[in-house]
Amino acid sequence: MRYRAEIDGLRAVAVVPVILFHAGFELFGGGFVGVDVFFVISGYLITSIILAEMEDDRFSLLKFYERRARRILPALFFIMLVSVPFAWGWLVPRDMKDYAESLVATATFSSNFLFWSESGYFDTAAELKPFLHTWSLAVEEQYYIVFPLFLMAAWRLGRRWILVILAGVFVLSLGLAHWSTVYGNDQGAFFLPSTRFWEILVGVFIAFHARKTASAFSNPVLNQSLSLLGLALITVSVFAYDKHTPFPSLYTLLPTVGTALVILSAVPGTFANALLSRRAIVGVGLISYSAYLWHQPLFAFARHYTVSEPGLPVMISLCVAVLPLAYLTWRFVEHPFRQKQNFTRSFVFSSSAALMVLFISGGLTGHITKGFRDIWLARQTPLIQQTHAVIYTKKSRHDFGTGDDGKQDDGKCRFAIDVLNDETRERLLACHKMFGSGFAILGDSHAIDLFGLIISRNQSPFVVGVRFSGCHLNGAEPRCDYDGIYSFIKNTPGIFRGVVYEQAAYFLLRTDSEKGSREMFNRLDLETEVAGIGISKKNVDAVHDYLRNLAKYVDVLWFGPRIEPHITKRDVLRRGCDYEFRLRPKQQDVFQKLDAHISAIVGRGQVIRFVSQNEALQYAFPRDFMSCKTAYWSDGDHLSAEGEKRFGARFDVLSLFGS
Repeated sequence: MRYRAEIDGLRAVAVVPVILFHAGFELFGGGFVGVDVFFVISGYLITSIILAEMEDDRFSLLKFYERRARRILPALFFIMLVSVPFAWGWLVPRDMKDYAESLVATATFSSNFLFWSESGYFDTAAELKPFLHTWSLAVEEQYYIVFPLFLMAAWRLGRRWILVILAGVFVLSLGLAHWSTVYGNDQGAFFLPSTRFWEILVGVFIAFHARKTASAFSNPVLNQSLSLLGLALITVSVFAYDKHTPFPSLYTLLPTVGTALVILSAVPGTFANALLSRRAIVGVGLISYSAYLWHQPLFAFARHYTVSEPGLPVMISLCVAVLPLAYLTWRFVEHPFRQKQNFTRSFVFSSSAALMVLFISGGLTGHITKGFRDIWLARQTPLIQQTHAVIYTKKSRHDFGTGDDGKQDDGKCRFAIDVLNDETRERLLACHKMFGSGFAILGDSHAIDLFGLIISRNQSPFVVGVRFSGCHLNGAEPRCDYDGIYSFIKNTPGIFRGVVYEQAAYFLLRTDSEKGSREMFNRLDLETEVAGIGISKKNVDAVHDYLRNLAKYVDVLWFGPRIEPHITKRDVLRRGCDYEFRLRPKQQDVFQKLDAHISAIVGRGQVIRFVSQNEALQYAFPRDFMSCKTAYWSDGDHLSAEGEKRFGARFDVLSLFGS
């Protein structure tokens, strides 16, 4: 097929927003849509080549995979190799283990499944993964394993039936993407091929269309209008979308359809063609693959090195550094390997296989064994070795009362559940028959901590933790069965004598409308003053309404959200256990205002009771964070088993319900 400079320009339009988004520039909140632009371009270009070869009866599956290997593997494997010494020098053992696992997944093009199983794409933890961005490469390669085989098998059916089948796949994939993300609230949909293939198929349909005509319309006015509309749709999605936009879903049609319009209509003579064909833009497009590969490792390792979010000058410098690194990689790695006269097919396949074996074996060794951890510890001072031992003991990680099976369950009637089904209902009814009315500790993962805190001190025989980890009454997901526990209490009078509700401080709101609390604090250095955080009255009201309704059938105590230190284990290992870990300046003020607001709301109706956890348990830092013998927090906002015992001794929550 003929070279189209504007397609390389479109690659530049795709890669720059992705880089700026991952760098943390909030103006480019939808920069992640650049990947969707890449998907459409890939589907168009590769399908165009396959169709041309199949029509001439010269398509070879071996040659197809050779082209893919030459295009993808050299630069990818080079950057993976370069990353190893930085990982070795800067990553703490837990992160090194995750990094080793990602080496295996990236080398086998399965990293999308790995990251799907670990965390959401927009989570703070994801920013620390050097190969997070390779999920899109994995999706593409998974698609290109299947697609050529399908075309070979279906070729005799003819163009019409091939398009009918692909249209069916398109509708199913897009429908699944929208349903999973919007209605199922499934973060994993972001990574899965089943919810992404439809985007590549947009490019496939363009390729089929282009076999008949060079542009969408012969009318130059329409081409001018449609190509500008395409650029506008991409631009709007970059600046209007953010991490709260359901993705992938029907929202993804903006960047994908926009890309399709540009490819179809940005013909010579249009403004879009002139813009995208400019030398500088085409130059960025030519090195876009290497730029895409470089940016995330640079940002992730910088964040590991600085522990907190690097400052603006650092991130700007790294963004600028991506381009020369990308050019050098394109010039001396990418481009040479694409030339058959430089490297034979057998060399490409054999060297790729050798490197894959190297990454897989090294990654498995690092993930499965304790070798990397022991080597890392041997390089540390005695203080850091002691710190590591403290924060990675079982008591520092697990909730009080957790057995070898990972459950909080004494085998009788002091247990925790995360689902209300027939089995748990029967057990609750049996406990009620045995001990009378019990207590329920209800909420998200903080309720898990509260359950451990209560049973570490109180000997009541019937105490149940009903916890929906990651689930908050303000915006609960379908898997969060708050309605189920409400109905159970309503329809089973006297089952509980009292319900204690606690959730993390997802009542906070940053001035840029960012929800939650972790990212608000984790991004800040320990010496940085907390500012620009307010209260989401809407979220407070949502919880209040639920608890007031619940209080019609049982006594309800709202145990307020605790102040969260949000000091990471990376920071602890960097500073040592003898460091005085204090809250960030004015961090406590945020939680005091939140307590005062909730107390005022609850006090108006006096249907439920509110108790400030921070006043009741008197958290005081640094003494309540850790010592060189014990860690009282398992992470930035959850208590350790030792912490639950320590703070549980200060206050008996269940005593508020009387004798």
